[in-house]
Amino acid sequence: ADKWAHKGLRVLVYNGDTDPSINPLAAQNWTEALGLAEVEEWRPWTLDQCRRMGGYVTRYAGGLDFLTIRGSGHMVPTYKPEAARVFMS
Repeated sequence: ADKWAHKGLRVLVYNGDTDPSINPLAAQNWTEALGLAEVEEWRPWTLDQCRRMGGYVTRYAGGLDFLTIRGSGHMVPTYKPEAARVFMS
């Protein structure tokens, strides 16, 4: 991620928090193992900038974000289309 950040490229690793295929803790551990500095600690993100919980996000140096989608399984756009639209925009 750091290699491309100076060109404006951002990387998003996302995971449904009820995904039985790829456990969100495994995805988080993989992301942490990249060794990038944590810029923003694990915090909630919302669908409406206020109350409607979307999941959690951790931001790393080099333009990488790890994001979970609350209540979603493996196919996030299918299970939570509104949340997918919000975090992709």
